Amino acid sequence: MARQFTASNAGGTVKMIYKANKLTSILTGSRTQEVLRKSAEKIRARAASMYGAKDYGVKVTVGKNRAHAVVHTASVHAINSNALHNTLQKAARG
Repeated sequence: MARQFTASNAGGTVKMIYKANKLTSILTGSRTQEVLRKSAEKIRARAASMYGAKDYGVKVTVGKNRAHAVVHTASVHAINSNALHNTLQKAARG
């Protein structure tokens, strides 16, 4: 069954009709995972360049409805540095 989404702004109204299973296949697909991994790698690189802690990792997982990317601390030094300086939060801001 097709679902409908409607959004309005000053320029007009956009109406989108989609099939839920097709949308799920896009949100969990390999291309989406690549985009998420690249974005998470940029955040990981920014976090690794701050405060001397280099051990941050990236993990991409596929859930029920979409793919998720996570940047995580991979050592005790990175955990402590992140707790003290909020490194991952600062790196995610850009």
